[in-house]
Amino acid sequence: MPNERRPRAGWLWATWFLLLVALTYSPLLAPAGRHTPFVLGLPFTLFWWLLLTLALLLSLYLFVATYWREGGP
Repeated sequence: MPNERRPRAGWLWATWFLLLVALTYSPLLAPAGRHTPFVLGLPFTLFWWLLLTLALLLSLYLFVATYWREGGP
């Protein structure tokens, strides 16, 4: 019996990757010079940008280790 949740998992992965890429590499959020952008009233510093980058890399690793290796839907 096919798994009904499998096709939805692909869309969730794609949405997650796009969100992380947008947050990590958006010119409004990526740290540049002395300007410190604010997100929801909190300063968005290099530290948080690096955490988002690490989250993106970890997500890619988990995607390959779980979803992609199993052949997708």
